[in-house]
Amino acid sequence: FAASTLLKFKATTGRVVANFKPNDDHLIYGTVSRGYKPGGTTPGGDDYDSETVTNYEMGWKGDLLDRRLSTSISAYYMKYDNFQRTYNPDPTAGNPTLQITNNVDGSTIQGIEAQLAGQAGNFNWDVSFAYGDGKSEEMLGRLLARHRDTRPAVASTMTPKHRNRRARTN
Repeated sequence: FAASTLLKFKATTGRVVANFKPNDDHLIYGTVSRGYKPGGTTPGGDDYDSETVTNYEMGWKGDLLDRRLSTSISAYYMKYDNFQRTYNPDPTAGNPTLQITNNVDGSTIQGIEAQLAGQAGNFNWDVSFAYGDGKSEEMLGRLLARHRDTRPAVASTMTPKHRNRRARTN
C-alpha cells in the first residue's frame, strides 16, 4: 500500500471515577469512561469508520455480617457511535472472507450485574447474576434485523467451594 492509501484513525479516551465510603464496609461508586476501536477495511475492500463508546456505571459494594457476606450490584449504560457490526450476508456459505463490517448508529447496551459471596461452615459460595439488553435502531429495518436475537441476555452462576480445615501431619 502507498502511504496515501492507508487509513488513519485516532481518538482520546479516558475515565473518571467517583467513590464514596460511608464506612469501612461499604463503597458507592460512579464512573464515566470513553472507549475507542479504530476503523478498517473489510476483506472485500469496503472501509468502515472507528467506533467510540461512552460507558456510565454506578454501583455499591459491601461487606455484611462481620465480613462473612460480600455483595456488589452495579448498573450500566453504554452508548455507541458508529458501532462496528460484522456479519456474513449469507450465513449458510460458511466463508469468513464474505464477512462485511458496517457502522451502525443508535446502538446502546444497558444492564445490571450482582454478586453475593459468603461462607457456610467449611463451604465458601458465590452467586452472580447479569442482565444485559442491547439495541440498535439502524438495524431494525435492514437485512441485519433478521439475524438479530432480540431477547435480553441473562446469565447467572453459583459456585460452592469446600475448605478443608484439618491440619496436615507429617
